[in-house]
Amino acid sequence: AQYQAAFDQLKDFPQHSPYTESALFLFAFSAQQVNQYSTSTVLLDLLTRQYPHSQLGWQSALLLSAQIKQQNTLAESLTSYQQAEQLYLQQLADLERFQKDIKQHKFVSIFNNQNPLTAQNDSQSLWLQKALKSPELKNDVDTLTELTSLKQNLFEQQQKNASIKETIELNKRRQTRIIKQQKQTPYAELIQQLTLQQQQLSITIAEAELQQNARIFANEAEQDWLNRVNQSHQIIAVVNGQRNTEDYQQRLARVEAVLDWKLQQQFPQRLWQHKKLLKEVEQQLIIATKQQQRFAILANAQQQTNPFEQRQIQAELALTKVTRNIAQFTTATEQKIQQKIAVFVSQQQSQLQQLLLISRHEMAAVLEQMSQMDSVPMVSSAPKATTPLVNTKEGL
Repeated sequence: AQYQAAFDQLKDFPQHSPYTESALFLFAFSAQQVNQYSTSTVLLDLLTRQYPHSQLGWQSALLLSAQIKQQNTLAESLTSYQQAEQLYLQQLADLERFQKDIKQHKFVSIFNNQNPLTAQNDSQSLWLQKALKSPELKNDVDTLTELTSLKQNLFEQQQKNASIKETIELNKRRQTRIIKQQKQTPYAELIQQLTLQQQQLSITIAEAELQQNARIFANEAEQDWLNRVNQSHQIIAVVNGQRNTEDYQQRLARVEAVLDWKLQQQFPQRLWQHKKLLKEVEQQLIIATKQQQRFAILANAQQQTNPFEQRQIQAELALTKVTRNIAQFTTATEQKIQQKIAVFVSQQQSQLQQLLLISRHEMAAVLEQMSQMDSVPMVSSAPKATTPLVNTKEGL
């Protein structure tokens, strides 16, 4: 009555549910118990094919083989047990490959950048999904995923820090180049020359404005004429009284007057030119002084580590330390995952080997029955076997 009630209730069980697998197994077993063999056959075959990595799927293969043995020919029963054997052997081989991949760290590519529970439906990902039903292993895998993400972030920070370091090195090389160029310019001598020129121009302009003396701005040719005039005055003074020099004095006076008139005509313009030259000299003196100060600052900065460079060095040391710690933690976490995967694989192998042993034992029994039937003449039809099906308590 209970099996019939379960069979009736599970007919309308939702197709998409977290409990579909268990419900299908109970439905199939209930169908067997109420003699709905066609339904149980379809369901057990579906479970075996759809859940080849599940213990319920493995047990379904034995239940199906036992039902065929009870209802069909021995040859069909033998074929069914052989198929169950192949299923267990295939799963054992898959488990071995899965464990090998784990040992070779291929699981890192599975854990990174994707959720293993939504991975493609291949053998390795299905074993992984089953293993991750362990909360402890799932926690280790989540930790490894977080560590991987953190390592990527640290790598990006290291790249940025390396870029900053490169910029600092470029600036230091630039400073070295500038200092080398600046050393080729004797700023002290240049500043001294410009200062002297400034002083001389200031005095000259001040005297010219005060005395309104145009001769101060005479050029080289004009100064040569003025010198010749002065020399002529000296000569006339020496010979004066010895000969008549009145005519020479008049001619010299006319020449001197022409020179003074010409210089006086150009005085405003030359005064303006000298003032302009003074401003230029003052500007050059300011530039040279600033250059000398800038050069001194660069030379001093080259000998000292600036705060920005110190922060970069500290950041580099901190990133290196954190990266090393994360690498050690990652290695420890990977080892824990491998150990827990090894325990999981061992448990699965033990269950499969037990089921494989049962299937081979049943095959041996079928072969023995077939051998007996071949050696004994058939007299009458033998009744169908009434031996119970395999024990399903473990699967339920």
